[in-house]
Amino acid sequence: MSQNFPKYISVKTPEVPLLHRLYIVRGKNDGAVNVKFYTYGNYIPDKDFRMVFKSGTREYKLYSDEFDYLWSHSRDYVPLSGIDII
Repeated sequence: MSQNFPKYISVKTPEVPLLHRLYIVRGKNDGAVNVKFYTYGNYIPDKDFRMVFKSGTREYKLYSDEFDYLWSHSRDYVPLSGIDII
């Protein structure tokens, strides 16, 4: 999708291992962050813990700041064999 919609979607690869996944949606006046925590040894993804925080909360700020830090310290995603599977 990032190759088909580069104006709207960007993908980067962090330099550190992550034990959670972040999705950030930033609107003009509001937003939300979706955090999914991974657990080692858990082979059933539905068991992983997930939280959603709306803009204006301290949790949103915490994860939004973390996302910005990781984004600025990551490298551009390069698809294998020129095929973008994301």
